[in-house]
Amino acid sequence: DRSDPSWFKRAEASSQTALALDDQLALGFAAKSFIRWQQDQNEKALELAERALQLDPSSLFALNTKIGALMDLERYSEAERSIDIARKLHPKERIFIDQLGELNFRQHKYTAAEAAFRESITVNPDAVYAYANLSAVLLQQGKGDEALQVLQQGLQVRPSGQLYSNLGTALFSRGDYVGAAKAFESRTRIEAHHPG
Repeated sequence: DRSDPSWFKRAEASSQTALALDDQLALGFAAKSFIRWQQDQNEKALELAERALQLDPSSLFALNTKIGALMDLERYSEAERSIDIARKLHPKERIFIDQLGELNFRQHKYTAAEAAFRESITVNPDAVYAYANLSAVLLQQGKGDEALQVLQQGLQVRPSGQLYSNLGTALFSRGDYVGAAKAFESRTRIEAHHPG
């Protein structure tokens, strides 16, 4: 949770304890790597993720962090290779499909991003992340009606601040300022009750 420093302190302490007890534990390095990534310390996150992957080459958590840090560093070709490896190791894991979509989105490859987010929804229709990102890709392609349909599908799965934020953006772009304001209010309300 990026918004609560106390959780970072707890996570940091837990990862330190895990590594102090066993410095050959891949999960300890993966946890510490994730913390550094969330703190925008991408180079350190990569170093720790690589150490975790030396100990466990299939570590889902280390692969996730490595790919995220590479994308944040705009090392896109390395991120793409890492996604390919991760998807071979974990073919049904939605996280890596979403990362492929995000990678394509960042590079303005909207058709490929759309395909990845649609695949993610097929693999795990209960994860709202892909609905939110698919709607953003559709908006970039001028498919506003379809973006709204996708957002409604996601909101039927569960309310989400990210979905309401995207709904507000989509409505605002259509000139529906009252509807956009209500969507942004819904986001605020949800985040007040479910921070992070």
